[in-house]
Amino acid sequence: MFNVKAESNAYKLMTYADVSYSTTEHDTGATWIDGKKIYAITIKWENQALNNTVSFAHGISNIDVIVDYKAIYCDGDSYVRFPITGATSDKTVGLRINATKVTITGTDTYSVKSGRNLYVTIYYTKTV
Repeated sequence: MFNVKAESNAYKLMTYADVSYSTTEHDTGATWIDGKKIYAITIKWENQALNNTVSFAHGISNIDVIVDYKAIYCDGDSYVRFPITGATSDKTVGLRINATKVTITGTDTYSVKSGRNLYVTIYYTKTV
């Protein structure tokens, strides 16, 4: 995922045990290769359709570098990681993130349905 700078200037790989998830921005305790703090936030996008190209604002200010992300789609009682590959190779759904929004693109569609939620955890450094 990303590295944590240790006392000896060596690096250790962060594990899931090192990470806490929150819908508010928080300092992960890790640093990026330039020494900047890595922040994280988890966004829950509820009961929305995924079709062709859909975007929503993530609300994060002063992003410098997006160092990693995780995206999980819940379809009621099933969870799928992005990118989503459908039953055939021409059915895929991907995800892009920039300084202002998350964009979902693809050739498969999922209509609005209660319990269909997208969880996106973004890891990033800040300009300030």
